[in-house]
Amino acid sequence: MKKVASGDMFFNVLWIKHPRYLLLLFILCLCYISKRYYVEQTVYEAKQMEIEVERARMEYTIRSSELMRLSKYSTVEQELKKRNMTLVAPQRPPKQIKMN
Repeated sequence: MKKVASGDMFFNVLWIKHPRYLLLLFILCLCYISKRYYVEQTVYEAKQMEIEVERARMEYTIRSSELMRLSKYSTVEQELKKRNMTLVAPQRPPKQIKMN
């Protein structure tokens, strides 16, 4: 009765009668654990990449808006005045050359 209550009898019987199935079960458990670890690692890397892409997108937006602001005609003109440059905007538009 003591062997049945402690489980020693069932373990010895299973191990002796079905070693291949227990080995298969052990291998499947190892595969399951390794697959789960791989998936968790992949999800973590994907999340890190999403964060990096979001940071790059924000940096692109900031730089793009700054470039648009700096390329405005009035901003360029103000920068030229600040630096005491003699460059001035033309008063007349350029002439077009037409070929016949």
